[in-house]
Amino acid sequence: DIAASDVQQKVSSARRELPSEVEEPSYSKLDFNDIPIVNLAVTSTGEADPVQLYQIANDVVRPRLEGVPGVGRVTVVGGRVPEVQVEVQPERLRAFGLTIADVTSAVQQQYLATSGGQMKSGSGANTQSTSLRLDTRGGDLASLQGIPLNTPGGGVIQLRDVANVFMGGKESDTILRLNGQ
Repeated sequence: DIAASDVQQKVSSARRELPSEVEEPSYSKLDFNDIPIVNLAVTSTGEADPVQLYQIANDVVRPRLEGVPGVGRVTVVGGRVPEVQVEVQPERLRAFGLTIADVTSAVQQQYLATSGGQMKSGSGANTQSTSLRLDTRGGDLASLQGIPLNTPGGGVIQLRDVANVFMGGKESDTILRLNGQ
């Protein structure tokens, strides 16, 4: 408990040094009784959609395993967590005289609440990205696509005019392999 308190104090003091868009750091105590006794891989034959596999593992398999008597915790690791993707089209931005900062600001004004991944523009060495925090409760892709953007000329366009908005998968930060796959 003393060590956990020390860690919490260190994390709290380091938090002040991090940018505001960084998610809240967390920690947990390790109990050797929590070491997994079963690892289960969800795979598919053929061309598997990593987002669908994640949803099956998280929404179907995990709840069923958690309901088994004696199971303490089930954790889904790997796969691609579903998230809204905003793919800004640089040539469209230039045509309307807008920047990625204009788009980010408009989206954040409408949907500021939870982590929403990153907004990217360009490709290769010219790629620009910025983190988003979105609250899509009560919203859908159509409402996100319809977010108004004010152009420098005084006009108003919608996000869909300068970006492709779609449901995709968060980039994985963990890769798990089973039998080399």
